[in-house]
Amino acid sequence: MPQPSTVGVGFGNHKPAALATQAETGITDLLATDSHNLWLTAWAETGLVGLVLLATMHFLLARALVRRHRAGSIPATGALLSFVGFHVLALVHYLPFHPSVHLSFMLVWGLGLCEFSTPLRHEPD
Repeated sequence: MPQPSTVGVGFGNHKPAALATQAETGITDLLATDSHNLWLTAWAETGLVGLVLLATMHFLLARALVRRHRAGSIPATGALLSFVGFHVLALVHYLPFHPSVHLSFMLVWGLGLCEFSTPLRHEPD
């Protein structure tokens, strides 16, 4: 049984750690999978160090998306809206539990950071 520490219980160990407290909390097997919140699960599994790293990564991504949006990038605007939607959903659901959903959000964010150029068309003489 994993023991909590300053670096959390480890990736994927949320369920065994939660089930270890089942007598006191009454948590079910299904609910023990994760905290159903991105930030709480990251804190439980990786501790304060992981939580700070996750927050830093999301802050830097948000800042980059806002800069591209202010520069007039329409894909960045869509990615920024996706980023906000992700974080609203992440308050009640642990999205990395569904890799395809999480990776789809990340694809949109990556496309929002891309530099798109308009193809040049050659006018016929």
